[in-house]
Amino acid sequence: MERNAAKTLPKRLINMHTYRLVDFSENDPTPPYAILSHRWILGEEISYQDYLESRPETKKKLGYQKIQRACREASADGFDYIWIDTVCINQGNHDEVVRDVNTMYSYYQHSEVCYAYLTDVYKLKDGSARDLMPRFWSSGWFQRGWTLQELVAPRNVLVRDQAKSLENRRWTH
Repeated sequence: MERNAAKTLPKRLINMHTYRLVDFSENDPTPPYAILSHRWILGEEISYQDYLESRPETKKKLGYQKIQRACREASADGFDYIWIDTVCINQGNHDEVVRDVNTMYSYYQHSEVCYAYLTDVYKLKDGSARDLMPRFWSSGWFQRGWTLQELVAPRNVLVRDQAKSLENRRWTH
């Protein structure tokens, strides 16, 4: 797919300064944004509604910590916005889900950077990267159906493990 193809951009993003969801109308230009590629953790993900309500038990979930980490990283990289599917798609709105799923390739394609979060890859306790590549390639992230589009659509993909960076593995298109 060409980069000049018709742009379909997300209309809901997380603002890095306020950590609030921001909705853009069809007439509003969507600002530059980062995007998160990740595996969902059963029972630990934060939904759109959970994020809006922000209860204490919500903040204890691994999905919430993952969101906070992605937001901090995007902010440190100079982004004002990030798109994360679990909270930016209102699963209670069927039309929204259909629209976002059907245009997700474009969301990734037009992001400035994609952070690919591999929760099952980590450095050894001694801090070495010994045997890191076999763990990297056997990550469950590569087994997901969405991985291919999230790997090839964005211009830049930064791979992150539990400790933030897999030796700064980067794919650039």
